[in-house]
Amino acid sequence: MSSPIDITLSPQHDSIWKECHKLDHEMIITTAGRRIFPTLEFAITGLEETKSYTMCLQLDFVDDKKSRRVGGGWHETVSQERKEAPRMVYHHDGAQSGKVWMERFINFDQIRITNQKSKENVNPSFVHLFTQHRYIPVLTVYEEGGNLVHTARLEHTQFITVTSYHNQEINNLKKNANPYSTGSRDERRLKRSAESGCPAAKRQKTETTVVPQMPDFNMFQALLMANQQMMTMGAMASLAPPLAVEPVPSVAQVKKEVEDKVEVKPEPSRQSTPPNEIIKSEFPTPPLSSSTSPAPSSVSSFPSLPTSPSRQSSVSPPPSTPPMLPSASPSIPMIPFMPTFQPFPQFYPFGYPFNPFFPSFLPQNPN
Repeated sequence: MSSPIDITLSPQHDSIWKECHKLDHEMIITTAGRRIFPTLEFAITGLEETKSYTMCLQLDFVDDKKSRRVGGGWHETVSQERKEAPRMVYHHDGAQSGKVWMERFINFDQIRITNQKSKENVNPSFVHLFTQHRYIPVLTVYEEGGNLVHTARLEHTQFITVTSYHNQEINNLKKNANPYSTGSRDERRLKRSAESGCPAAKRQKTETTVVPQMPDFNMFQALLMANQQMMTMGAMASLAPPLAVEPVPSVAQVKKEVEDKVEVKPEPSRQSTPPNEIIKSEFPTPPLSSSTSPAPSSVSSFPSLPTSPSRQSSVSPPPSTPPMLPSASPSIPMIPFMPTFQPFPQFYPFGYPFNPFFPSFLPQNPN
């Protein structure tokens, strides 16, 4: 007859869990994820050595309350958070025989608790928890095939999730027991310094300024080195072949070469033209002749009609010279007058607006 299955914590961590339980155990959770401390390390007995088992851990709600720290104590109210099924984290060793599980401790140090739900999609070991709620770890044993064998809830492993410690005793207890805590490292350093008899000195980063050191100056050595460099350069110059230096042409030679290459053309003579001649060429005046008078083509097309002698005597002959029109001066062209038209003057009592397209030198309307 097989003995019943029994699950307990390892002796090293069981005592720390019990001390934390007496002080209303507080567990820090962060956004990035934090390891559970004290570590959940279980010892199991009563399994069949030949059968295969799988271990799974989940964190269940203790109650439907939200705990707030008020006046040195915890005040509980009804939780309004939407609760889902707890996340199950299987042991990283997978399925093992009962003999293997009973020969060693079952450690779930890969679990990280966080207050951000999206972290569960990054890593299967992340577990999302609500702050200011009570949780309890639950270890579940499954037989090969998925059959539930045993479930263990240890009452002294309850804890309240917080973002910072409210009880300083819990903080000091975990610092002294956690080998990865900053406070425990300081205490261990003090302990080692006391045992060795050396004063404890915390290593601090100090800013050190590096002052460049100038080498010792020796005038004799400097002159000796300069002399050796000059001798080396002279020896190298004597070994080098002479350079072919072309003679530099004089200024007269360069000027003659430029004159031979560039053909200088004489500039055309510029004759000054009087302004009157330019105006006459641009605006010619048609000649007015009195000897010839072009007859309209319409008159010449009709036949001549006979007239009576009395009529012929009464009709005066046409003037030999047509009336002369006032001609412009031969030196000044005739420019027709361009009248200025400003529409609707009644709409501009203070003057007409500026028109960029109308020239300002033309006469304006006085109205």
